[in-house]
Amino acid sequence: KSGAKEPFDPEKLRRGIEKACQKRPVSKEAITTMADDIERAVFLNSDTEISSDLIGKQVMNALKKTDEVAYARFSCVYHEVNDLNSFVDELERLIQENRGNT
Repeated sequence: KSGAKEPFDPEKLRRGIEKACQKRPVSKEAITTMADDIERAVFLNSDTEISSDLIGKQVMNALKKTDEVAYARFSCVYHEVNDLNSFVDELERLIQENRGNT
């Protein structure tokens, strides 16, 4: 997000997913599969550079299908929620988004 470039790190991707899924009923196998699928999709659909925004959106899509709480956790980090009001706003946004998809 800062504009700095760094090599793609599959371990960083996996750790981010693991952190979102911490203490949730999501197996290590499911986390590994999500990380592998995202890595594969990102590399198949990109040139030489991959934006962190694209990776973040891929993670959010995978988590949304897997566990709503993990999805909300990741979304709060992804959208840089820093205070209680922003946290409530983000949760309300996620709830509205979820209502629109059901």
